[in-house]
Amino acid sequence: MNNSEKLPFWRLDNPILWGILATSGIFLVGLSLSRIEKCSLLGEEPTVCFTKWHEFLLSSPNEVGDTLAGFAGALAFVWIIVTVWLQSHELAAQREELRLNREETAKMAMAQGQQVKLMQLQALLFEDEQKQRKEEYAGQESKVIFDQFHDLLLGIFSKAIEIRGEGVAPTTFRLSEQTKRSFSSGNQVLSLPTSLLQKLVLEALETVLTSDESRAQSFNSPEIEKVQVCLHDLNICLEKSNAATKRILEAQSLRSFETELSKYLGLPE
Repeated sequence: MNNSEKLPFWRLDNPILWGILATSGIFLVGLSLSRIEKCSLLGEEPTVCFTKWHEFLLSSPNEVGDTLAGFAGALAFVWIIVTVWLQSHELAAQREELRLNREETAKMAMAQGQQVKLMQLQALLFEDEQKQRKEEYAGQESKVIFDQFHDLLLGIFSKAIEIRGEGVAPTTFRLSEQTKRSFSSGNQVLSLPTSLLQKLVLEALETVLTSDESRAQSFNSPEIEKVQVCLHDLNICLEKSNAATKRILEAQSLRSFETELSKYLGLPE
């Protein structure tokens, strides 16, 4: 019960009201008893009548004390009952207040739990959004590097490149001439997709290196090294991209090409 809530005094469950009524009743009973007359005969004298009140006033101190003690005991008993009743009301109010406090605490705990879940969800959404942004940025960067890689790959395939080996004089090759496929014009080479260019480059390198007597030695080519560096950067960027970008740019094929290219020229993967 709220302490600031004002209850009406004239209510049936008000202990003080019943205490006042009981006290008033005791005084009324005492007043009624004090008006009772008591008559006595004094020999040949006329009958003399005294009220209980006059008899009380003429009583000895012990009798007055006993009478007052009786009234005081009755009043004390009434107000003890009133006090117990009041305490029971206060205890009931305290229990109700505790119950309300428990309910409010439970509601607050539930609200805090929901708030924590909401904050966790917001954190997950923020992390997911950050991840998507990073993947989108990595995807855009991958497409830019992929175009650079395609141009470099097209350059080493269509133009003459120099391959150097230990103990062997530098040799210049045109990889487009070392494959089983022939091209009638440069436009055909320019229109080749990246995946086919990778296969043709590996096929040409296989032909060039197996036809050389010094195949077991380490070979290198500045042009192809540029391709490999660009390809390595592209694969790193693709690792941070989303699945759609990896699928479009054929990430698995690019990783395999980097591995095969490193094996052919003895370059670090």
